[in-house]
Amino acid sequence: MFRHKTIITALIMALALSAPAAAENYKAVAGNIKGTVQMSTGGGSWKAVKNHDKLRMGDKVKTGADGSVILSFGQGNVLALSPLTSITIEDISSRGNTKSSVIRVESGRMLATARKLKTPDSVFEVRTPHGSAGVRGSEVAVTVDQGASLFQIISGVFNVTVGGVSELLQAGFQMDIAAGLSAPPAAAAIDPAVLEALKKEVQEKTEAGKQTEANSAAEDNTIEAANDVFEILDRANHGSCRTVCSYFSSDGSCMYIYEMCEYHSY
Repeated sequence: MFRHKTIITALIMALALSAPAAAENYKAVAGNIKGTVQMSTGGGSWKAVKNHDKLRMGDKVKTGADGSVILSFGQGNVLALSPLTSITIEDISSRGNTKSSVIRVESGRMLATARKLKTPDSVFEVRTPHGSAGVRGSEVAVTVDQGASLFQIISGVFNVTVGGVSELLQAGFQMDIAAGLSAPPAAAAIDPAVLEALKKEVQEKTEAGKQTEANSAAEDNTIEAANDVFEILDRANHGSCRTVCSYFSSDGSCMYIYEMCEYHSY
């Protein structure tokens, strides 16, 4: 003899199929951590960053004197933080194929690889206290130290903005931006030996970032598969579920979905 009971699980999902896709936050993945690397969320206390940790909009990351980390933003977009570097992820969001990534470098040194963006409205921007650079299919080294910001363009083209004035900076050139400037200063050629070292370094960091992204995706797939197995076992042991639409819009599309499950206990 058994008791039969029906439980309605309020997994309410607003589909609103006719409405435009809302902006969603996505995540950066940490990897190749060496030494001391910490993060702060929402202005909270600092805690250690571990490999495969996910970072979101508003998070701050800093490295110690012995610390370094690679952050993968997906699609080959990678940040590599050197020792004694502090950054803030000011934006990391998406709307369909349009993605926005805005990173502020407060101090230290960071390498950035930004692959060609999928849509004209997508943004990958690096900001410092002295200027900003919009990235599209480019590689750059950014150093913030002693009241100035140094942008070194390794490949591609950067749109550097200082005091509301923008200027294109080509590969092989650098711009040293001091505090208080109202327009971009004159660009200078990067020493050839320095440029070759930067190319080698950014290639190594980009490959490491791709591996971080692949490892994280494999881990997420493993967790998802395990959750699917647990759900199947749970339903086999306790009952069955079916999806029910509780409200239809005027055009006939479903606005809210409930999952109705029947559980059996003996």
